[in-house]
Amino acid sequence: ILTKLSSTQNTQFEENSLAQRACFKINSLLYSNIKIKEIAEELFVSENHLIEEFKKVYKVTPLQYLNAKRIEIIKNLLVNTDMSISDISLTFL
Repeated sequence: ILTKLSSTQNTQFEENSLAQRACFKINSLLYSNIKIKEIAEELFVSENHLIEEFKKVYKVTPLQYLNAKRIEIIKNLLVNTDMSISDISLTFL
């Protein structure tokens, strides 16, 4: 029983670690033209595996997370700056 419990805990830690590393990578590249496939390659996993593990931890796919973060930034820029919509759109190119 202890061996089984230990194995389960190690797997959970690894899954969280992968999702957390992907989340950190996404947050650090919000303003670039990133692709989830590229993040998966950098983390040495398949894109599908990354998506599955990310969704287990954050309840959304990496792309949904990325888009939500970008929308937050755009809303903030629209409300708190005098930047035009076209200038804001150029921010993420």
